[in-house]
Amino acid sequence: MKRKIIAYGLSLTLLLAQNTFVYLQTSDVQARSTDQLVALLDEPEAVVVVNVKKMLSEIAPMLLNDDAASMEKLRTTLKLIENETGVNPFTLDKIVFGIKLAKPADEPLIVLQSSDSAANLAENIYRNQVANAKLADEINPLKNRIAFVQQGISAVTDNVQPQNQPDGTDVKYVENFQQSLAVLKPAKSEQAAYNKLKADAGKMLESLKTYESLLPTIYGLGNLPDRLTAVKAETEKITAADSPRAAKIAAADKDLTQIETEFMLKRNRMTATDEARMFSGFSSENFNGVPNDFATANAALRKTALENMQKSVAERIENIDFVIKEMKSAAPKTSERMLESDAENRKNAPHPVSTTISRREEIIGGKKLFVFTTVKKYPENSLMEAAPVENAMLVFDERTLIMSGRGAIIKSLENKSANRSETARRLIAKSPDALVAYGVDLRTVDLTDFAKAFGEQKTAWQVFGALTSAGNDLTLAATVEKTDFPLKIASKSAATASNPPATNNEAIDDFMSLLTKSVVGIEGKFTVRFEKKKAAALLEQSSKLLSRVINGGSNQSEKKGESR
Repeated sequence: MKRKIIAYGLSLTLLLAQNTFVYLQTSDVQARSTDQLVALLDEPEAVVVVNVKKMLSEIAPMLLNDDAASMEKLRTTLKLIENETGVNPFTLDKIVFGIKLAKPADEPLIVLQSSDSAANLAENIYRNQVANAKLADEINPLKNRIAFVQQGISAVTDNVQPQNQPDGTDVKYVENFQQSLAVLKPAKSEQAAYNKLKADAGKMLESLKTYESLLPTIYGLGNLPDRLTAVKAETEKITAADSPRAAKIAAADKDLTQIETEFMLKRNRMTATDEARMFSGFSSENFNGVPNDFATANAALRKTALENMQKSVAERIENIDFVIKEMKSAAPKTSERMLESDAENRKNAPHPVSTTISRREEIIGGKKLFVFTTVKKYPENSLMEAAPVENAMLVFDERTLIMSGRGAIIKSLENKSANRSETARRLIAKSPDALVAYGVDLRTVDLTDFAKAFGEQKTAWQVFGALTSAGNDLTLAATVEKTDFPLKIASKSAATASNPPATNNEAIDDFMSLLTKSVVGIEGKFTVRFEKKKAAALLEQSSKLLSRVINGGSNQSEKKGESR
């Protein structure tokens, strides 16, 4: 999760650039420059600066053009962001991410600069997390039930349904058997038994067709998957700010209860059908012809063959009818093995049923440090367990809030080097006015695994770039600088520094060999352009992205006996 912060930051940037239209709040307190904000980081290998204020005040107004539908969608999205995080996006100036890539990696540092008071910002975030924890206690039992049914539906869809599709093979075998019977010429003494065999073969065929027609209804789930998806989507929309959330949870619970009832009935019928088929063994008999003994002139052999055929057909009819009865049963029972499987699957509940958040205050270097401890409890007998998780927020000054683990913040605060985060500051300084500026210094990062795929070269030194806006385009640029990037590619046919492509000219060959062997670095730049309006679909995800950044975003669930 730590290393996904850059991706979240870039995604958040794209979203805010599309979705905001005016910057409403100002402050008399002087804001820190981007350089000063990056200097608060502790020598990160990767840094991202998101200029939220620039997006709000410059980019969004041009994008939305006072379109009523877009404006309304924007308001809804921004309200969702505030509900998820406790942070009003309009109050943010800049967000800075600093990430350690070298092992062992430290907690990422996040710096928020806001027009609001940093102390108020920390208080709002804490209150929001407490409110969301209370909501989680109310809604997570429902989410665990949804996950259980979803797992069951996936198992049926992926494994059970493909194995139980009627293919008509048995029907064809019985039809072949009937055709073989039709051409026989029984003796007068055999006629009555032969007629009964023909009639019973017809009954067997009809029973078999009935069985195959019922298969899709037994192993098909109908609209249950879509209904479950709809209930899950509705629960995801419920926020701590919803005043009628109890009614919404109750409505979702009612819908889920109906889905659970129908699914369990369907699954029980599937299990009963499986067991009936296994018990009866009706598919083991192949009626693809008549015994050769029936064609012999020996009357005793013919009689025995006729009796055996009649016995097999009668047993097959009985077995198929037994399975059909189970398939049509109004209340098939849940098998013991299914009950045991359910009990085991419920232990994998992905959501805690109890979340408590506590807070304590410390003074570090004359500044307030708030430490939040989150404790999650999972259902009884669950395989999941989470150790307490600590996150901290430091009120650095009136407008600046630093977020990370307690140790990472204290380490950053104690670092008073004059050249602090010099590399990160230099990389960001290449695009000071960008919507997003980013830089990665890979010189201290072990890229051995990556290098193996590219001719055993070791490192790419630095990558930096920016997201900028011009006209109707968003442009993401990246530059790779001073690299040991491989000339040799992992391909048998590729040219290498030690084996350049041969020509018919010895002088050219010598020159190319010297040239390739003298390469010590490659620099390059690429640019990706996005049309803003076509990227509007990202709007729907924006409320989750900022929530992950501010609220931590990682799933702290663990198996018992393990620690993070």
